Amino acid sequence: MSFYKIITHPVTLIISFLYILISGEHVGGPYIWYLLMAAPYGIGRVWWAFAGILSLLISRTQPVEKRKVLRSCLRITGSLELAISLFVFFRVENKNCYNCSTFEQTIPLITLILFGVLGILVIIRSARELVR
Repeated sequence: MSFYKIITHPVTLIISFLYILISGEHVGGPYIWYLLMAAPYGIGRVWWAFAGILSLLISRTQPVEKRKVLRSCLRITGSLELAISLFVFFRVENKNCYNCSTFEQTIPLITLILFGVLGILVIIRSARELVR
C-alpha cells in the first residue's frame, strides 16, 4: 500500500478528525471528547460528524469496480460533512469564541491543518476515481 493511499484512506481521515485538539479557555482536549459531551443533547455538530463518519465507513464497503461513483460520492460528502461539523462547532455554536485559542496555539492548529489537508486529499482522490 502506497503512502498516498494510506493518507487518503477514509479511516485515516476519521482518526485525524476525532483527534483534532481543541483548546478552550479553561479546558481542552480532542474533538471526540466534545462530540461525546454534546451527543446526549443532540447538538447539530454531532449529527454532522456522525453522518460524515458513517458516509466514510459505508464507502469502505462499496466494491471498487462496480460502484465507483457511489463510493467516490460517499467519500466526498463524508469529508464535507466532517468539515461542516467543525464549522458549526467553531462559528455557530460558540458565538463567544470560547475555543478560539485553538487557532492561536501551535499544536491544536497543526492538528486542524492536518485534518484539512487530509480532507482535501481524500476529495481529490475521490474526484480522480470518478474521472477514470
